[in-house]
Amino acid sequence: MKILHLIALPLLVAIAFHMSANDLSGTWAGQLKVAPGAALKLVFHIQPPAEISIDSPDQNAYGIPGEIEYLSADSIAMKVPALRMSYTGRRDADSISGTFSQGGLYLPLILEKGSSEADTPSRPQTPQPPFPHAASPVAPLKKDFFSLTIV
Repeated sequence: MKILHLIALPLLVAIAFHMSANDLSGTWAGQLKVAPGAALKLVFHIQPPAEISIDSPDQNAYGIPGEIEYLSADSIAMKVPALRMSYTGRRDADSISGTFSQGGLYLPLILEKGSSEADTPSRPQTPQPPFPHAASPVAPLKKDFFSLTIV
């Protein structure tokens, strides 16, 4: 009986490791090439067993709900009814290669595992020097510059 346990335990550990390595849950991002020189970043948040949400940061759209139609260790089919779009893909190492479809348009889309924040450009609201333009001091306006007389 102990021999069976010694064989079964490593086998179960190997199966659990293989299944977790092939898990498609998490955040996946890719560039959808909609025209020559024009691409939209799409971010898929996959939450098995049946939920997804999609972000399109370039269009300032976040958290669009969708549905998983099929999910296995290496394949996925999903749809977003509000956008009338779907995506089917197969995992290949650290990416999912598939087809994005919307409104009769079918485009290839490769998703890579990662954070949606990874490719977000830095846009500070309080820029710090050195600036890409010339800067010069400005004198404040005099208090009496704007006077208003109500009659």
